[in-house]
Amino acid sequence: MKWANICIEKGYVNSKERDAEGKSDRVVNIGDYAQLLAIDNLYSYMGVDEEDIIRIEYYDLLDYDGEYVILPINFIFFNPYYGERELLLSPRIIPVFLGIHCINANFSINEFNYFSKYSPIGCRDERTMELFRKAGIHAYLQGCISATLPQRPQGVYERIYVVDIPETLNRYLPQNISDNAIYLSQQFYGNMEEHLIKESCETIREYMKKRLKLYRDTAKLVITSRLHCAVPCIAMGIPVIFVCDTYLSSYAWLEKLIPVYTRNEFAKIDWNPCAIEYEEMKEVILNNASRRLKDTKEKYEEIIKISEFYENRVKRDYKNSYIMRIDEFVSKEWKGKKEIKYGIWGITQSSDEVYNWISQNYPNAVLSVVIDEFRDIEFKGIKAVKSEEIQKYRDCYFFATGNSSSIAAQKKFKELGLENRFCSVYGKLYKDV
Repeated sequence: MKWANICIEKGYVNSKERDAEGKSDRVVNIGDYAQLLAIDNLYSYMGVDEEDIIRIEYYDLLDYDGEYVILPINFIFFNPYYGERELLLSPRIIPVFLGIHCINANFSINEFNYFSKYSPIGCRDERTMELFRKAGIHAYLQGCISATLPQRPQGVYERIYVVDIPETLNRYLPQNISDNAIYLSQQFYGNMEEHLIKESCETIREYMKKRLKLYRDTAKLVITSRLHCAVPCIAMGIPVIFVCDTYLSSYAWLEKLIPVYTRNEFAKIDWNPCAIEYEEMKEVILNNASRRLKDTKEKYEEIIKISEFYENRVKRDYKNSYIMRIDEFVSKEWKGKKEIKYGIWGITQSSDEVYNWISQNYPNAVLSVVIDEFRDIEFKGIKAVKSEEIQKYRDCYFFATGNSSSIAAQKKFKELGLENRFCSVYGKLYKDV
């Protein structure tokens, strides 16, 4: 079992289910990668080797079929297949939710059960935490893991960076800032492959790493409206001014670290902020995240080891033991028939298997009767009758799906001379029957 981190290099157009040939234009917010680089930093803190980290494309998390992995998640948790599939990760991924942001609580019961199974849920913002708590799921507010990036050394830094500020701020910028600032953006639209070549980078991850290094090594001040520009810079010890036209729920934890200036507060901005230091809290966050990951690994490691032992073999196609005889029977008896009636004798879990298989493979077959000798029960809306009524249904094919009922049914159909109308899930259990 290995560790994993999310990758967002390909994007939706090249994901497994949306495979597209050639290059295409798309929106890329390189700030998203600050969170993933912070997970890499967490692994470094834990002493995890790079070779033990598997990177999984976000859009392939539902279909991942590689080694079993533990995946810490600090990211916007959205469903790329919303309306088509539920947001349930591959069974080969064991998630640890450290700091997720959710758009809303429009999750299915299965999705909520999934979150509950892997709780507590670390949340990036207060609104997300409240969504889970209202659903009765244990959740806590952690903020973004990028707030734990290492502090830079003390030194003299010269550059001012203005990154994606709202136009409404321009008239408030002091002249010594506007004249000397370097204006950058963390969001691009276009052909990302060509942009990476221009920046001498092979991946978006590498590009964001290069950008953070630029801030770390040169910035004396960063003014931005981008959360994942502000937070990594704050963590690295860079003075930051955070501005926004409107105060959003995503920022409702950032104000614990620095002021959040909205449009009606731009005139009050302190243009000479100090770097802040919160190294003790960084250590607490890293310790908590590290412990959660290690506890998860300890909980699942032997389970996965046992499962992998049996899974990793030369595999042959196998038959569903509850369907095998049914398949052989109907292939012979139902061939070419347009109208088919059938019954089920003895209601068990196997009855569901048989009914679902027939419905899927023979949609023209109609369940017409259910027999159960010992219970007044309904199955698929049909009330069960006793076997004494079998003569009324001589035009039906019957399937026995209970163990004991199979023997009784075999005897009955032999007496009636209708053996070609009968099949048991369990086969002929006794030779004298």
